[in-house]
Amino acid sequence: MIILSNGLPFGESLTTMRASLLTHDGVMRIGQVVTGIQVDPSELPGRLSLRGNYPNPFSNRTHLQIDLSESASVVIEIFDLNGRRVQFVEAGKLDAGFNQQIELTMPSASSGVYFYRVLAKGVTGTQLASGKLILLR
Repeated sequence: MIILSNGLPFGESLTTMRASLLTHDGVMRIGQVVTGIQVDPSELPGRLSLRGNYPNPFSNRTHLQIDLSESASVVIEIFDLNGRRVQFVEAGKLDAGFNQQIELTMPSASSGVYFYRVLAKGVTGTQLASGKLILLR
């Protein structure tokens, strides 16, 4: 990822406005205030993709990293090796962009290999991706 001198990833720009500020010592300061960040759509991922989970294997918690092409409601289903769904996680609405992180915990599951499926429901439809994680107690 390219980081610009303003500290933002390449393709993002600040929306600013001029503001006057009277400080506690009575000095008038005039400058720019950040009011938002604009993202260049050509810099967004083309589709839902997984960057895996870390740590993997894990014992208590792990973090899924995903890239989203659009803002979407995200849910994660976790399955055991027999194909039974053992956990359902509603991650909520996530913004479009790279490296969105979702924390997973599996407090009642035993050690083993599990598969996860990420469903991202956006305005253009539902996207799916899946991966494997290893739980060690």
